[in-house]
Amino acid sequence: MIWKSPLIPGDPIVWRKNLSETTKDKVYDFFMNYGKNAGTENRTGTPWMGTVPRLQRSATGADSPAGTV
Repeated sequence: MIWKSPLIPGDPIVWRKNLSETTKDKVYDFFMNYGKNAGTENRTGTPWMGTVPRLQRSATGADSPAGTV
């Protein structure tokens, strides 16, 4: 590791504009369900996971207004 930034409060998940809806759904489901399955109670090294329940999809399904990646 060369450099590590501090945690960004409420950091978004950003994906490229032409990513398929199927892939977006898989990524979203991964983050929403990570660590919830049996045998994952003792995961370490993921302090950011405490903020995952606040993730929400855009109400309009539109791309982020921050710009196109």
